[in-house]
Amino acid sequence: MNRRQLLAASTGCLGCVAGCTAVDLPGIGSNGRHPFADSTVAVRIEDRGTTDHDIEANAAEVLDFWATESSRYAGFEIDFERVQEGGDLVLAYVDSAEDCSGVENYNSDVLGCAPLIRPENRLPRPVTAYVVAADRPFGSVRTTAKHEIGHILGLGHDDESREIMSNDPEDRIPRYEIRIDIWETAIGASERANEAVGELNAGISEWNDEAYDAAIERFEAAAGAFGAARDAFRTARDRTAELAADPPLETVELSALTAALDSRIERVTIGKRAAETMQEAAEAISEGDRSTARQRVSAGNDLLAAFGEIEVGELRTVAVALGLVRGFDREDSGETIEDSL
Repeated sequence: MNRRQLLAASTGCLGCVAGCTAVDLPGIGSNGRHPFADSTVAVRIEDRGTTDHDIEANAAEVLDFWATESSRYAGFEIDFERVQEGGDLVLAYVDSAEDCSGVENYNSDVLGCAPLIRPENRLPRPVTAYVVAADRPFGSVRTTAKHEIGHILGLGHDDESREIMSNDPEDRIPRYEIRIDIWETAIGASERANEAVGELNAGISEWNDEAYDAAIERFEAAAGAFGAARDAFRTARDRTAELAADPPLETVELSALTAALDSRIERVTIGKRAAETMQEAAEAISEGDRSTARQRVSAGNDLLAAFGEIEVGELRTVAVALGLVRGFDREDSGETIEDSL
């Protein structure tokens, strides 16, 4: 499975993360000029979602960029005027891409859409660009908005600037290889952690059935899997240092990323200790040492309680903090450890 498939399989997200849907418009013939060329475009900004970002500031940066760079990339001058009503262009910040559902290749996880306006196209009034904001990093939202306005100015996915218009994450996302490596490592660590949880729960069942020799094997396997998960999460955490930059990469929420990985490291470390402690309890009772077994079970219960108190949320939060996918609310469906021995 390649990296893009891995990201899609793990998060339900398209590999195209900056707005990969451009609507083709009907043509009526023209003088060869883009409808917005050398004009002042009236723009209305609409906050249709629940994002905490300052969308007015976000939109201002996007429009300033294109007012400065349109001649370089689109081939004509353009200026923008903010309006409260009406307007030629609407830049709508939303929580989901439902408004793009009629577009070819639509998927609920795309991050925006806008019509690709060519000189020969009939110009709808207003032209609307939809940008998913939600919990995505401010810089990622801005990149998507730049991308969608680029479509409105006639630019496709093969046009410059590649960092804005490309549909290929390698072109568009700074330090993409590092981000993907962190993400893949975190996925592998999470898989080992889930394996460890399964072994630990199985060991608890064997313990409750008084099958102590079988419990020893299960607890030993759980400790090994927790240890492997811890080491992998630590590797991912160490690599986050490579995303530190001056100025910061605005498409990365570095503090959220490190916090998500640190909580997972703490949790699997406690899980490893719990499994080892329960293995010691099972070994003690197999040897007839009930006093030691009781002490180790008590310690094991304390560790399991501590394990359960650490909230890590969905692994998707790591991808969101890395600027690879958008964020949204979803109930946690992860495995849990039985809380009684």
